[in-house]
Amino acid sequence: MTSVSHTHPLVYTFGILGNLVSFMVFIAPVPTFYRIVKKKSSEGFHSLPYVVGLFSAMLWIYYAMVKTNVTLLITINSFGCIAETIYVAIYFTYATKKARMKTLGLVLLLNFGVFGLILFLTQILCQGTKRTEVIGWICMAFSISVFVAPLSIMGRVIRTKSVEFMPFNLSFALTVSAVMWFLYGLLLKDVYVATNTTLLITINSFGMLIETIYVGLFLYYAPKKARVNTVKMLLLTVVGGFGAIIIVTQFVFKGAVRGQIVGWICLIFSLCVFVAPLGIVRQVIKTKSVEYMPILLSVFLTISAVMWFFYGLLLKDLNIAAPNILGFIFGILQMILYAMYRKKDNLPIVNVNVEVQNPVIILDDNKKIPELTEEQIIDIVKLGKLVCSGKIQMASTLNQNAAKEVKLTNLQTEEA
Repeated sequence: MTSVSHTHPLVYTFGILGNLVSFMVFIAPVPTFYRIVKKKSSEGFHSLPYVVGLFSAMLWIYYAMVKTNVTLLITINSFGCIAETIYVAIYFTYATKKARMKTLGLVLLLNFGVFGLILFLTQILCQGTKRTEVIGWICMAFSISVFVAPLSIMGRVIRTKSVEFMPFNLSFALTVSAVMWFLYGLLLKDVYVATNTTLLITINSFGMLIETIYVGLFLYYAPKKARVNTVKMLLLTVVGGFGAIIIVTQFVFKGAVRGQIVGWICLIFSLCVFVAPLGIVRQVIKTKSVEYMPILLSVFLTISAVMWFFYGLLLKDLNIAAPNILGFIFGILQMILYAMYRKKDNLPIVNVNVEVQNPVIILDDNKKIPELTEEQIIDIVKLGKLVCSGKIQMASTLNQNAAKEVKLTNLQTEEA
């Protein structure tokens, strides 16, 4: 098989598709953050996915900077960095103090500490193609962490048998994005002998698998209406939309034009990935709570956006770099919201002694009935128990017998 450039029609077509789907993945958390902003609370959501997403985007951007002809990676991960930054900022705004500290620790550890260490070591210890290879595998590892991040939510869904805290839009967008990038990398592997696209194939293969599990879990526990809507989305996007893209790009476009179109489609869907959490952002602001904000997903998406941005930038592939810039911004935004609207944990428990006073009944003529004594209240309670248990009749009979005995005693006393 002869070697050709990255502008091959089919390859570039799926590159565009991958960016489009990745865009959908970045915007998928939008409903989640809308909920967080609306309630001004992060509720049951975590920041890890977004912090990891930001870190992954950062890694891919760096990878793109040391590689050539990967504009698609630069564009999408640039958008991803912006989006994940926004998500993390929102989560940080509405999360509790404990959650804020954890999120801040994750950001400092991954986005500053680990990323800085990777940047330093790869620049000092690695040279040429070896540096690109090392960075590529690092990006792949953290991209896998983006798909794995929502697993913490899956455990809660299974325990509670409820999908309330599961960001379905994000899971769905990640699934479609994984499919697009998998085919993009697969075509590069088949068409270009000199091109090493194992990273794209491996990460998106894993992404397809894990996101399919997420969607299946959502369908299992979701209500009937949500199931129907999910099936419609799957048929519309995965079957209809993806099939239409393949047919159109194969028969309508030729040569380099096809590759450009596929690349831009991938870019758009990649942007959707970063935009998805914006729905939760509004809820976080409104409720001032980050309970329902998956902060872990936001973190990982932010990191992923940064990495993919550098990857596409180094390869001069705007379809890869541009979307990840937005992903980074959204990720930081989520972290800010998390910090602003976090709830305070370990609130002090105040023991309130409530004094129960004897009730006073007020009549229409403004006259008060004498307050009941403690013995009278006990008698009333006992009487109520007798009525509820069906023993009132027996008690009445006993009272009648007792009355007869009293009368008999009185007669005997009078006769005496």
